[in-house]
Amino acid sequence: EHDEPAVAVEAYRRAWQAKPSRREYLLDIGRAAAAAGLAEESAGALTAALRSDDARTAEKAREALGEADITPAIEREARRYEPSRALLTARPSKELS
Repeated sequence: EHDEPAVAVEAYRRAWQAKPSRREYLLDIGRAAAAAGLAEESAGALTAALRSDDARTAEKAREALGEADITPAIEREARRYEPSRALLTARPSKELS
């Protein structure tokens, strides 16, 4: 259904908040956010994944981002996904129609 990407974004955010060291969750957030039409969040999550110590995660993020420019808005989104901010970045769930 049309709400599935938004539901997936919420699920992946919760998974990341529970285990922020699992940087590969950022790839999932990025893909789901893109599918939900959340371009800045998608690019922010993928930008944060680029900074992963895990080479495979960073490479997948690089591939997903392509030649995208990292704007200040995307950088702000990426900072939301710093592991130390996991508990601070919980977003209220939006009502899905």
